[in-house]
Amino acid sequence: MVVGILRDGRVRIVTAFFTLTYVCIVAYSFFLQVYENSFFTSIGNKQYKLVITRKPPRAPIFDRNSQPIAFDKEILSAFITPNNLSEKVKVQRFLKQYFPDALKRLEEHPELYFSYVKRHLTPEEIVIINKAELADIRLLREQRRFYAIPSLGNTIGTTDIDNHGLSGIELIFDKQLAGTPTTYLLEKDARSTAYYFKRETKTAGIEGHPIKLTIDSDLQFIAYDNLKSWCKKLAAKEGMVLIMNPQNGELLALACYPDFDPNKPAPDELALTKNRIFTEVHEFGSVMKVFPALAALDEKVVIPDEIIDCENKRETYINGIRITTWRAFGPQTYTDVIRTSNNIGTSKVSLRLGKKLYDHLSKCGFGNKTNLCFPGEQCGFITPPHAWSKATPLSLSFGYEISASLLQLACGFSLFATNGFLPIPKLVYKQKTEDRPQQIYRSEPIQTMRQTLTLEPQKGVGYFGYIPGFTVMGKTGSSYLISNGSYDKTRSLYTFAGIIEGENYQRLIVTSIREPQQTGKQTYATTMAVPLFKIIAEQMVVHEQATPRS
Repeated sequence: MVVGILRDGRVRIVTAFFTLTYVCIVAYSFFLQVYENSFFTSIGNKQYKLVITRKPPRAPIFDRNSQPIAFDKEILSAFITPNNLSEKVKVQRFLKQYFPDALKRLEEHPELYFSYVKRHLTPEEIVIINKAELADIRLLREQRRFYAIPSLGNTIGTTDIDNHGLSGIELIFDKQLAGTPTTYLLEKDARSTAYYFKRETKTAGIEGHPIKLTIDSDLQFIAYDNLKSWCKKLAAKEGMVLIMNPQNGELLALACYPDFDPNKPAPDELALTKNRIFTEVHEFGSVMKVFPALAALDEKVVIPDEIIDCENKRETYINGIRITTWRAFGPQTYTDVIRTSNNIGTSKVSLRLGKKLYDHLSKCGFGNKTNLCFPGEQCGFITPPHAWSKATPLSLSFGYEISASLLQLACGFSLFATNGFLPIPKLVYKQKTEDRPQQIYRSEPIQTMRQTLTLEPQKGVGYFGYIPGFTVMGKTGSSYLISNGSYDKTRSLYTFAGIIEGENYQRLIVTSIREPQQTGKQTYATTMAVPLFKIIAEQMVVHEQATPRS
């Protein structure tokens, strides 16, 4: 009886043990499958599901003739897997000799699954890596931006190492050029790296859309090559050239020197990467006289044949303000006052306009951005009427107390090519815009100014800028630059704005040279900026097969 009781007790214990075990297993299974379902599902998915993102190639940028000027180019990068190096010592020795930055990263993070040795290898670096024959250093194909015309670097801009736009056109149209990536869901064998189940597109990407610029690559070469040679000849610190079609505002060439090569690492002097035609403003001096003159004719405070007493002096006082001019002239017609660029004559007529002069300068686009929407574009400055001194209307008449960009000067000067319409500058070919050019001046004063500005084959500006068979209109400007808050007579800026016309042909060219060192005795815009205009214009009309006037 006792034995039976003991046997029943053991049975109960064993039964209870297995029952409890079963209950625990069921409870734990319930816990895993219900409460921890999402956690283990996630782990399982990671073992055989993988989400990858693939970027489309960055779209190219073309010039107006559909020539590619910026496009993606395949390039090699090198990488290692720090946590799984088979020849770690050899790799360390190699990196120490050729890629010390990569060695530093390896020593700081030996646990990483992936680390670049260097991205975007040079041909020489590829040879070095191949000769080393290290299995742990592997090559990876990537895309890098390549720029066919380096002189357009400060216009087109650049991208970073991941092909994101950093400046210029690349930045403005970054989303359009880059497109959007495609996201894929891949299912693989959890025991290998072979993807064989399926590939599902989670998010469909969009290919990048190319940009076509108004720039003409050939004219860009002509402008830049001549600008570079001229600046070197004069030992000038800086030079700029702009070529525009004044009728539609299309920018055909934009050259700055010194510049940078966008295919190489960024220069230490980051100012070289800016397009100074848009981002720098200057007081241009006498080239600005055409706008007060146009205003005076439009307001009818002067007529072209009116005799203006220029006092036969190089220095005089007007309203107690000292005015100097480059050469003494006696009484002249107002037309000759503009042609000879006499500060005394222009100052006297400018006083007749009063504060209307400010309104006219603003109407010509000065003090306002051009709506080109280029990064860093400056609007310049005109001394406002409430801040005028006795000297202001006199200074404004010959290009001081008004600062402008070379682009603003080009747009304003285009008035004499468009019969008084102020063009809207364009950098993108056939860019749609709701704005339309408006005629801001009557034809009569415009035609008078065209006759005044036309160069003839004689000495003076015409001698340096006249091109046989074509009509050339232009105006020079020389101005002192500011050093430590005052004008420095040892530092000057020389500018020429010119329009060249043939049979059904018209172009505007603005040239500017800053601080030439090898100047000789004649340091005027006629010898500094006009010859550069003529060289570029002569080559341009030949290239574009422009027909001379009959």
